[in-house]
Amino acid sequence: FSVIPTLGTNPKNGFQTTNNFSVNLLVGVTGGVEGLEVGGLMNSVKQDVKGMQVAGLGNNVGNNVIGTQVGGLYNANKGTTKGVQAAGLFNFSNNADAFQGAGLMNIVPGEIDGFQASGLFNVAGKQSDAFHAAGLFNVNSGKSQMQIGALFNVAKDVKLGQVSGINVAKEVHGFQIGFINVSDTVSGVPIGLINIVKYGYNRFELYSSEMLYFNAGFKLGVERFYNIFHFGTRLPRFNNFSWGAGYGIGTVLEFTPKTYANIEAMIIHINEKEIWTNELNTIAQLKFLHHQYLGEDVGFFWGPTFNIMLSQKPNSDTGENGSSLVPYTFINKTLNDGTSLKGWVGLNIGFRF
Repeated sequence: FSVIPTLGTNPKNGFQTTNNFSVNLLVGVTGGVEGLEVGGLMNSVKQDVKGMQVAGLGNNVGNNVIGTQVGGLYNANKGTTKGVQAAGLFNFSNNADAFQGAGLMNIVPGEIDGFQASGLFNVAGKQSDAFHAAGLFNVNSGKSQMQIGALFNVAKDVKLGQVSGINVAKEVHGFQIGFINVSDTVSGVPIGLINIVKYGYNRFELYSSEMLYFNAGFKLGVERFYNIFHFGTRLPRFNNFSWGAGYGIGTVLEFTPKTYANIEAMIIHINEKEIWTNELNTIAQLKFLHHQYLGEDVGFFWGPTFNIMLSQKPNSDTGENGSSLVPYTFINKTLNDGTSLKGWVGLNIGFRF
């Protein structure tokens, strides 16, 4: 028992003694623990802890911990932790094979195998192999089983997946779900608004369609799932200067080494005879495209497009709502609110690089 390090039942040799049971009213400093240590404010151990430490503020250990640490504010170990660390603010251990739970952060600069959960962020280094869950972000310079964070996740390699606003990794064996996903390779599926895979399905294409005669598209992702960014226009010489910007998703179905098919869904906003159309003037497309390689990096594609257009733009020719660019229709209705609904089948023909 001690009140402060020099006031207790072992004032002379307490710094070198390994205790089976100790109670520190305010602050205690001991050589080691093999059992239970309880501190009102802080526990400080020079060597190892084997058992359990509980402190109102925090626990400091100069070497290894095998067991459980509970600190009102923090736990800090200079060696390896095997077991559980739980703290109101943060946990620190040079290496860990443990569960770490903290209100703010967990930091392991060396290697961690286990689980980190915190309110703000988790940091792991070197050849780590762990699960991470944080309110803001996770950073692992080694391997991660799974990372879940609100803002971003960063890892060298990922075995299962990443879920966050922004996910960054080198090799992903599972999935990525986020607003932006970045990786070198993905064996699973990246699902997001922007998927950047260094060795993935990255294509640029130029093509023509029945409404927008000149179109450019960027496809980013992997064959299972990719994003499409589109721009198209009609030249002024057609007496109909209009342009469109769109976004879509798609997947690849391989047939032979030289041929494959794309199934794509897109939404395109049409700016009709003006720089920007404020009214609803949007096309929803479903595409079935056949691709034939012409060389190692060049291919030709074509296929039908099923189009549904919703428009609230007044047509100066008819006096009703509806786009004047629609080539023909097999669906032509006016909804209760005056919105024009038109449908037709078109054709896309172009080259892909």
